[in-house]
Amino acid sequence: MNKKLLLLTLGFIPLGAMELNDQMTISAAQAANTDTVRLQLKDGTREIESCLAHLSQTIKNLIEDVGIDNPIPLDITLDTWKLIHAQLQRIYAIQNETTGDDQVKESLITDIKNLDGESFVALLSVANYLDIPLLYKLMVQHYDKNLTDDHVATLVLDTRKDIIMKDILTKFGPLPAPQASLCKGHTDIINSVKIAGDKLVSGSWDKTIRVWDLDSGKQTALCEGHTEVVTSVKVVGNKIVSCSDDNTVRIWDLDSGKQTTLCKGHTDRVTSVKVAGNKIISSSVDNTIRIWDLASGKQTALCEGHTDRVSSVKVAENKIVSCSWDKTIRVWDLATCKQTALCIGHTGFIASIQIAGDKIVSCSWDNTIRVWDLTSGKQIALCIGHTSRIYSVQVAGDKIVSCSDDNTIRVWDLASGKQTVLCIGHTDQINTIKVVGNKIVSCSDDKTIRVWELTTGKQTALCTGHTLGSVDIW
Repeated sequence: MNKKLLLLTLGFIPLGAMELNDQMTISAAQAANTDTVRLQLKDGTREIESCLAHLSQTIKNLIEDVGIDNPIPLDITLDTWKLIHAQLQRIYAIQNETTGDDQVKESLITDIKNLDGESFVALLSVANYLDIPLLYKLMVQHYDKNLTDDHVATLVLDTRKDIIMKDILTKFGPLPAPQASLCKGHTDIINSVKIAGDKLVSGSWDKTIRVWDLDSGKQTALCEGHTEVVTSVKVVGNKIVSCSDDNTVRIWDLDSGKQTTLCKGHTDRVTSVKVAGNKIISSSVDNTIRIWDLASGKQTALCEGHTDRVSSVKVAENKIVSCSWDKTIRVWDLATCKQTALCIGHTGFIASIQIAGDKIVSCSWDNTIRVWDLTSGKQIALCIGHTSRIYSVQVAGDKIVSCSDDNTIRVWDLASGKQTVLCIGHTDQINTIKVVGNKIVSCSDDKTIRVWELTTGKQTALCTGHTLGSVDIW
């Protein structure tokens, strides 16, 4: 929409709070009794006077006479609220028998026919939310203008009913199929993806990094310079940091794709890269972890101690945590690279680690997950249940989530290590998981992405379309 929007989530509960968005709240009682509503914002108090008398009366009517207790999330202008208010006032008049039905209906129909598409969608959403059959039926019957696909899509999404408004779709045309952005350009497997604002950054086996517009899927920049597979990418401000099997770490400009810095020092493939403040931390098959200056690319420290390839590193405040094919986890001081703790217990390659406060959580090809004390390195919990190699582990509050070659996702109690949830549905190994709120998102070699309830393990969504197994989600 072109006009300035006022996002309204009207909770019609007497004396309750009315949410306008994450940063604004007003009192429903205040809105019902004043013509000017004060918005309490993070950056101070502002007043909106235009049209608030209408809005106040509408809220008052609904609270006192209609008894609404359902939220109405809408994305509409103040001018549109004036139109909505007028129609609701007429419905209010019918309910209270203050005027003749015919007179009100005739007035309603006239106004309905004059609505533009945006206002029609907003008003019909209100009618549907408030369950006002008369208004709803009159609008469907008498509105004779064409709605755009966007209006129809918005309308159906805004109804939030279990049953889609079939009569709306019948009259105004089918809802257009949702289209996901497709980013097409890489010529080989994509190893790593990161989102940076309205951009997506990807690194590939084709030795390139590409930047895409997140909405359209169009490529906006191409980073060429690596001579082998790009293993990982990170985005920091307007910089991309990448690592590769060519033994280097490189820094690129996010907008132009031009290489700005080259970090050389590793003597074998670089497996992962992290950024902490003005430092880059990289791990390698050469058994080392190296720290680089983000601005200059110069190596400032070297962490030595692992006896096999370092598969991953994490950073927590002033500590680096690394895991290795030598079956150990090591903790290092970020400033000096001095080893401060050693975690021994896994009997197979360690695939992934996470830091959870003062704890380290690790998963391994020995089919186990282990929890360690970050300071001492002592094991404090053991999670047993997977029947094959574990590839990824995530921490969500007091829960651990893991995925495995046994085609399952399991949820564990962080303190005790006991399994609490089992997610079954994938038909091939699960490569990566992410926890988003109360959802788990997983990707698998079965070519699907699935969404699960964190607390129950129930599958809630299935995403198909890939023609090969997916290796990363973000």
